[in-house]
Amino acid sequence: MATDVTIDRDKYIGGSDLPTILGLNHGYGKTIMQFAREKLNLEEKSFNGNQYTRYGQLLEPKIRNYINTIFGTNFKEDTVIDAVRHYRGNCDGIDREKHLLFEAKTFHGKLKVDYYTPQCQFYMELFDIDECWLVGYNRPVNFYTGVDYSIENGDEYFNTDFDEKNIVIYKIYRDKEYFKKIEVEIEKFKYLLRCLTEEEVMNNATTRGTNSTI
Repeated sequence: MATDVTIDRDKYIGGSDLPTILGLNHGYGKTIMQFAREKLNLEEKSFNGNQYTRYGQLLEPKIRNYINTIFGTNFKEDTVIDAVRHYRGNCDGIDREKHLLFEAKTFHGKLKVDYYTPQCQFYMELFDIDECWLVGYNRPVNFYTGVDYSIENGDEYFNTDFDEKNIVIYKIYRDKEYFKKIEVEIEKFKYLLRCLTEEEVMNNATTRGTNSTI
């Protein structure tokens, strides 16, 4: 049975957190401070998915099955937790016999390899694997037939026909020195979380003191 990747996600740093932590999501209006507050449940998440993320979820197993069939791999979803560093990795696929990781992404135009490389490095670190296949699938123009995803979000609104011509594959190799730089930014983010937590505790204590009848 597949792991529910959302369970306890807020307690750990995950691969999908890295673009925001590394400042790669400024173009989407997501600041590190906002993300930290969301991580601590101090404010509601500003993004809970759209037609692009849902399409990616629907295509992921098709992409994985195609790669396994063509290359004779045996990629399967897996999760690993590092309780010491508070990291959690939910990889799209791992083939332990061939010592390979697999990460699937849908895109349009050109796959942003640099954007996804930190996530691949994160998974290689956690699973102790030296090679990750970043596999992209170029979305067709008509991948979504609805008008408003907030209303029309059922699977029937998605064109999930698979065309192998839309597949691109990049091999990412483990770079421990590069990951050390990623960890520096993760530690900065953890420090921000601690500061916000302490601030929240102090604010709550002040509020209780103000409302006290003693």
